[in-house]
Amino acid sequence: MSLGVKVTAALSLILASLASGASVSQMFRYKLKAIEAHKAWMKSPEVLENCSTGLHFPAEQIENSEEQEVIPLKSVAFYAADGSIITVYTVWAFCFQVLEKADSCNDLMTWHSYATIGKVLMQSGMEERALQAFQESEKKIAKKSNRVAYGFLLTMYADLGMNSEVDRIWDVYKSKVPASACNSMYMCRISVLLKMNDIVGAEKAYEEWESKHVYHDSRLINLLLTAYCKEGLMEKAEALVDQFVKKGRTPFGNTWYKLAGGYFKVGQASKAADLTKKALASASNEWIPDLTNVLMSLNYFAEQKNVEAAEEMMSLLQRLVTPTRDIYHGLLKTYVNAGKPVSDLLRRMKKDGMEADEETEKILAGEVH
Repeated sequence: MSLGVKVTAALSLILASLASGASVSQMFRYKLKAIEAHKAWMKSPEVLENCSTGLHFPAEQIENSEEQEVIPLKSVAFYAADGSIITVYTVWAFCFQVLEKADSCNDLMTWHSYATIGKVLMQSGMEERALQAFQESEKKIAKKSNRVAYGFLLTMYADLGMNSEVDRIWDVYKSKVPASACNSMYMCRISVLLKMNDIVGAEKAYEEWESKHVYHDSRLINLLLTAYCKEGLMEKAEALVDQFVKKGRTPFGNTWYKLAGGYFKVGQASKAADLTKKALASASNEWIPDLTNVLMSLNYFAEQKNVEAAEEMMSLLQRLVTPTRDIYHGLLKTYVNAGKPVSDLLRRMKKDGMEADEETEKILAGEVH
């Protein structure tokens, strides 16, 4: 097997292992140093030292002693499946090998090969090596694959904190594509800017998309809306949705739900509860909402002793999901606070498979408000 084919075959296996969530990705979280992995692995009786490279792997898996500078395919498979400490060391060393040997198998390397190696090295804290891989990746980008490739590099440079490179890659991408906006790339651009805490830049990107897009995509408004709500910028959030509606578009339920969450965050529970109801009422049957806003709304209704509003929310919610015990308890607190009979509500609870528990008894006794 030639050097180039061997490197490419081994790389393909690592890519597949990483994509399938193998133990490799878990091991990187420990950020072990190569020397620590080396010492730990050398304590095992089933390894053989390859003095020419410093790599270590089981003796029975060495395919050809004359080509030991390349990790054998079977050894890579062993390490990818194995959860041991050597996994980290081996993959790091393998990535270095590919970068060092890339010139000899340049035609076999793709932008994705270099990009994935760069990501592995970046996750290992080896940022200079990762940058080298990303630079090689960019050189390999073909026109037909530029959208995915440039999107990947945008994200990687943002993770490295290289804002100037993020802007440069975006400019390069725009110089090579038609004038109309690609929704997925603008989603990537806005997400990256928000990751860098650049709300002003994200706003400009959104405005640029608005001026160019062919197909509307509510996911872009939700990105900016989420950022506004997270920062408590509710005037901007409200204005964004109002502008959206004025253009004749209909927000999805999750857009109203995000806006409601923002108002809960700034302490405007009444408005937040109304928007939560609006979100549930406008939602499609496929949407399964996070119940945080619903529970906060029920707590507000319990404080207000507003059984009618609480029951309305329960009715809207049941169209989408089966109420949980927490939801029933929120409704029960409203009944108890309002002094309403609870026997029918307890029967409804039981019908949905929930018997009264200790928390239920505390609510009935008025010990939980």
